[in-house]
Amino acid sequence: MHTRSFTNRVLLILTILIVAFNSQEVKAYNPPVAPADTFYAVDNWNTTVAFNGANRKLAYRIGYNADQGNYYSYIILAFGRQFKHSSQGWGVDLAGTNGGFKSEQWVKDVANAFISGFAANPAHDLIQRDVRLIVGTSNGNEAWQCNNATNQISADWNIAGQRWGNVVKGIPDKGAIYVRGGNDIESWDDSFTSGWTACGAGAVSWMNGYFTNTTRNHYNFGSNAYIELPTQWTQAQLYNVSYGLPYAYTIPLMYCASQAPGWVSMRQTYSSLRFDGVTSENAAHLTCTVNGTQVLSLSWEASWTTFNNALNNAGYPNILLNSVSSFCYVAGSCSP
Repeated sequence: MHTRSFTNRVLLILTILIVAFNSQEVKAYNPPVAPADTFYAVDNWNTTVAFNGANRKLAYRIGYNADQGNYYSYIILAFGRQFKHSSQGWGVDLAGTNGGFKSEQWVKDVANAFISGFAANPAHDLIQRDVRLIVGTSNGNEAWQCNNATNQISADWNIAGQRWGNVVKGIPDKGAIYVRGGNDIESWDDSFTSGWTACGAGAVSWMNGYFTNTTRNHYNFGSNAYIELPTQWTQAQLYNVSYGLPYAYTIPLMYCASQAPGWVSMRQTYSSLRFDGVTSENAAHLTCTVNGTQVLSLSWEASWTTFNNALNNAGYPNILLNSVSSFCYVAGSCSP
């Protein structure tokens, strides 16, 4: 009698555990209720402004006013592309008309100011929630040799990865704000008049360099370079920079609905691949071709829903984290 009672108890406990495990497996992510603000840094972010009764860096004010987003938040600060100045050494070449060369120390100073401002805003919940602050660059480095077919790449790819690892490592966490690295990894096909494109071998070399100097997670917030330019990328290379390498993750940009199938295909090939949300520009100014017509890019809501639906329809339900990192433009969704 005692044996049967004990056995029944064990079976009941096992049943409860199995049900609990299965419920975790099928737990659906609801659509995010808000996006996390994401920014292209520009040259005036280090200037001093009057804010809340004190003189602060503009980056502090931007961080204070930034939207935290959903429970899972990935805020990206994109610092253009890396550049080695002839007299000033390594730094970044900021994107856009308000760009230009800035030192690695400038990147760290601006990121620290943004973090301090974000932490100072009492409306930001840093008790029940945490934030990943991604300090990002891009692989649009036109001057660096990159040829997948011949496996000829510049040594600068690996050196630059090491440099960025040091930059990210040099920016301290602040409470529940955790600093991580990132790269807008794309093929950059048709982006340069010279015809230069970024190859997979260069991106992998950069990532290996990054992880030489830090184990802080790295997030690829770029496009599906393999679909864009299969002559210079392999699926394996894209997987490596998105999840295959230790501490590598991805929050792919989802500006157009046509970008979803490529990432679904990646998941079909690599069953371990996970997606920590999507990157959006919130229909700010880019366009997509739909049935031969140019339309504005997806809103932040549609960016997530479109990709989530594509994964669900392909038999991969509930694997997209409910997070959207939404870039801000002065003429678009928000301003500093």
